[in-house]
Amino acid sequence: MKILKIIFPFIKKYPFLQEKWWHRFAVVIYSISTIAFLAIAIFVSYLIIQERAFNITIKNNLRDFSKSSEESMINTVPLFLKQNYKFGCLENNKITYVSDYTLEKKAFCNPKIENHLEDVADKLIKDQHPEILNSISYQRDRTELVDFLKKTLQEDTEKRYCFIGADINCYSGNIISYRRNFMFYLEGTICALILTYLFSLFSQITYFMGLIYIVYGKKSKTDA
Repeated sequence: MKILKIIFPFIKKYPFLQEKWWHRFAVVIYSISTIAFLAIAIFVSYLIIQERAFNITIKNNLRDFSKSSEESMINTVPLFLKQNYKFGCLENNKITYVSDYTLEKKAFCNPKIENHLEDVADKLIKDQHPEILNSISYQRDRTELVDFLKKTLQEDTEKRYCFIGADINCYSGNIISYRRNFMFYLEGTICALILTYLFSLFSQITYFMGLIYIVYGKKSKTDA
């Protein structure tokens, strides 16, 4: 079969080797090594394959999730993070990792966030400047921050539902909850199979064109 010949190009070149115990032992070692390499290659491929719009399934985004939530949930971010999904920033069809911890600490969302600016201010001060919480300037700083947030809302060109920390560097509508789909795992598997084939081919070339060639030269007779 052509496929078998592509995978094992030297399988019929030295038929007499089947009688050698050390060759059969080498075949066993090769088989175990190739299977182990495939398992490692699959694991590594899943780590290095880039998550993109076409190989993920999006559950929702932080902006729309907050927009449709109840106002009684003062900050919708913790509820958003309770979904059993991965989280990231989707920009230019590419996912950038955003940790749960960072989102919880650096984001505040509500369907009517203009009614919760004092809560936003408290969170921002607690997370970014905790040293002033018990200082005499706390109320003044809090009032100034609320005024700044009000001004920000007035300058927005569209309704705002979230205040996101600058270090997250992602618009709330691009912060998504998602899962990898079939295409992601197909990519990873194909990549792993290609790497395993190259490993297999390298092993065979090293064995047959290296060790066997040194021992037997170009002989391929059964009586060698």
